[in-house]
Amino acid sequence: MASFNGFILTNKGRELLAKAVEGEQLTFTKMEVGDGTFTGDIKTLTALVSKKDDFNINQITNQGNGQVVLKAIINNQSTTTGYYIREIGVFAHGANNIEILYAYNKAIEADYFPAFNSSNAVEFEYNNIIIVDQAQNITAVIDPSMTYITKEEAAEKYVGKDQIATESGRGITSGLD
Repeated sequence: MASFNGFILTNKGRELLAKAVEGEQLTFTKMEVGDGTFTGDIKTLTALVSKKDDFNINQITNQGNGQVVLKAIINNQSTTTGYYIREIGVFAHGANNIEILYAYNKAIEADYFPAFNSSNAVEFEYNNIIIVDQAQNITAVIDPSMTYITKEEAAEKYVGKDQIATESGRGITSGLD
């Protein structure tokens, strides 16, 4: 299992956040992964060191504490050569619609992402905690055709057709009792 240092806002990300705190719309657009290694000042980055792929954001959840969680489910369907995920970038834009690298995260221990073949379809779920400070007008570009729900989310939010309601738990009642 990979471990990462935590996202750091880039200089461009800080500029966009400052505008968002003043009321401008902040829109998260995508997540990129790469196998590059960067040793300089992360705040100066404007792109990943070695981008391998980009993925849609599947869900955005405002934590209410100056952070949002951006969920992305990445898969290896278009991966022809395996690689280690050593860097993750979150991209966003403001009112000007100019997409920038908002935040960057580098791996302490990388995940290996294998090439696709008929016997190894792989999906990883990344929940990225991103700083938004006091910005209120936050959204994400979410492609509805690429939206997933995990088994855990389904269990939390939906009642199974054979789950009977009890005093201590939700479920289905007939209303005819």
